[in-house]
Amino acid sequence: MLYFADKKGSLLNHAEIKYRQNKRAKYLRISVKPFRGVSVTVPYGVSLKEARKFVDSKQDWIEEQKRKIDAVEKKHETVFSDNEKVTKNHVLKLIPQMRDDYLISINETEIKINFPIGTEHNSDRMQSVIKWSIVRALKKEASEYIPRRVKEFAEKLNLSYNNIRLKNIKTRWGSCSNKNNLNFSVHLMQLPNHLIDYVILHELAHTIEKNHSVKFWKLLDSFTGNAKKLDKELKKYRINPTFS
Repeated sequence: MLYFADKKGSLLNHAEIKYRQNKRAKYLRISVKPFRGVSVTVPYGVSLKEARKFVDSKQDWIEEQKRKIDAVEKKHETVFSDNEKVTKNHVLKLIPQMRDDYLISINETEIKINFPIGTEHNSDRMQSVIKWSIVRALKKEASEYIPRRVKEFAEKLNLSYNNIRLKNIKTRWGSCSNKNNLNFSVHLMQLPNHLIDYVILHELAHTIEKNHSVKFWKLLDSFTGNAKKLDKELKKYRINPTFS
């Protein structure tokens, strides 16, 4: 659970530092990971002021780790190019024009980006625009598929839920709140359809069983036939770290 976020980050070139409270933690702990940045595990009873002071004392170590992961991120970052199929339904079209800005349009099959002549496709700005556009396309696909499938499964299984939210979540495929609000990552649409359905059923099962108990897996098995097998298959996939 996100505890609080320090967006000052002045010690780390204005990078966002995430602080997460953990009731099982005994000590402050800093983690620096590729595509996830800097996070700090905070035990209960430790204040934000104390956590920030701890981070300040570890500045040299953090900077050294950041240099290492910057190289890893650069090596594994996806560079998108013209005429590439970037989602299930959308092909990327990059169109140079005499203009000073970017014009983006998304239809049922294409993401069209009109960009200033002379802009390199692999430039940071171009890739940033492309990533933003892909997320919009994924949200369009998700809005057309996920709510419909949730409704179908819920009616078939006699389950109830409240709101459905589709978000650019980069750390998990879906979640179910205590009030049975269902959240799904738009990146779910990059999975095979049977795994998208598995994630939907997984979260619907949480409307009945809130944890991953034996009862939960037994319930999910009754929905899917072989929940553990599907869960193992799902673990082979991850959200493209380029979007993280």
